Amino acid sequence: MATDEPEGDPVSTTPSITPSIDSPLTSLHGHHITLRPLQPSDAPLLYPSLAGPSNASLWTYLPSEPPLDLDSFTAYIEFMCTRTIFFPFVLLSHNPAHIHPALALSSPIPPEGIPVGVTTLMSIVPTHHTIEIGHVLYSPLLQRSAASTEASFLLLKLCFEDLRYERVEWKCNDRNLPSVKAAKRLGFVYEGTFRRHLVVKGRRRDTAWFSVVVEEWGGVKGVLEGWLGEGNFEGGDAEGED
Repeated sequence: MATDEPEGDPVSTTPSITPSIDSPLTSLHGHHITLRPLQPSDAPLLYPSLAGPSNASLWTYLPSEPPLDLDSFTAYIEFMCTRTIFFPFVLLSHNPAHIHPALALSSPIPPEGIPVGVTTLMSIVPTHHTIEIGHVLYSPLLQRSAASTEASFLLLKLCFEDLRYERVEWKCNDRNLPSVKAAKRLGFVYEGTFRRHLVVKGRRRDTAWFSVVVEEWGGVKGVLEGWLGEGNFEGGDAEGED
């Protein structure tokens, strides 16, 4: 039966690619940072930068309570690595400015770099071509650096160009202003706020939603590549003006 009701544009019915630890696609190499799939063995080197009492504030907007000792942090990393709803990455740096003093004095930097942060791909729905960058946990020494921007750029490039997703999401507590600002700086478009969306650690969370869609990726990519040009950074890593 013919109808004049409007419908959406046709899209590919071939699912996007689910990220896999066995795929070379998930080893990402940039000028400032390297990402690879997170492993439980990364916990001891990540601990000084991300956990313990001195880093408790990093966990304010995450669903987990801050791990205050290595055992609880190792359990958290193992949890992240075994949950199928997450695909976690570890961020590796060779830049001494990113490395916690406790590690800088203990041993030479490994060839692949020192772990300095964790980020994940999540909300992965290949049939709808949607995926989310979330659960971002960076060392304070890494935040607002060229390396942190490059990490997000590498993930966006992976999602759009290699895994063939058409929508990449970024969601955060709307009170988490650093995350809101990061989303906008990276080219994500604000879509609205889900009010009383979640209860996290006994507190109400209103969630701000952002996205980049495939039609926007070319423009976003060009802007980020411009920011990441070596001439845009002092000393090779301090982030340029946004």
